[in-house]
Amino acid sequence: KVQGVELMTRMMREQIFASNLAFRLTDHALRHCAPNCQIFVDKLGLKVLFTRFMKKGPRPKSRSAMRELDEHVTSIIHSLCRYCTGTAVARVLNKFTENRFEKLERLLEMHEEYARAVKEADSARLSGQLKKIDHELEVDEEEQLFLDRCDAGLFTLQQLDVVLVRLGSMGNIQATEEIGKLLNSKGVPLSEVCSTIEEYCAHLDESASLEIDEIRSFTKALVKRCGGNVEELCPEPKPKTAPAAKR
Repeated sequence: KVQGVELMTRMMREQIFASNLAFRLTDHALRHCAPNCQIFVDKLGLKVLFTRFMKKGPRPKSRSAMRELDEHVTSIIHSLCRYCTGTAVARVLNKFTENRFEKLERLLEMHEEYARAVKEADSARLSGQLKKIDHELEVDEEEQLFLDRCDAGLFTLQQLDVVLVRLGSMGNIQATEEIGKLLNSKGVPLSEVCSTIEEYCAHLDESASLEIDEIRSFTKALVKRCGGNVEELCPEPKPKTAPAAKR
């Protein structure tokens, strides 16, 4: 494990031709694996990770490749926020508080970018601009809309917002206050963040019940700290109903 994560970190740092692949492999290696997250921080992976997060260094040549890299970078950060403990999680939080919270600001800028892209996909589908339905996958209109939203960057948007609420619940008062200030200055409504997070939770299966409860708890805490109405913005979710049997 140590050698594998260390190799991926070295490939990212040297920015060789396979560095984008290294981000993808690291993303999968860190998901649901606390030891790998600790190793990544110990092997000095934060510097190269946040260099890419801030869009510094060489960029992918195509927009689709850039979006794929954004997805893996934000997913890695989410894994670190979720699984790191002790000194490691303190180092992750420090990345967001250093240099006058520039990375928190970047987080909100990316939220704006991806929220806009998802809304455009919604509008295009609902206005009839996207008429193609993948009948081979046997999907209906609602399922196709969800796939269109995923193509537009829904997963990245969800990761960004989950990172936001996790950072707001790490016990750093300055970071939490700065999140509230940035939401106001950027014009990002709390309702938008809450809606994104609830959609993320709604698509997790029952095996992720602990994660769902944790994220919803963090979201309510952030809403409360930002002066929002918890009951209005974070209503109790409706119980899931079993899908109707197909004939």
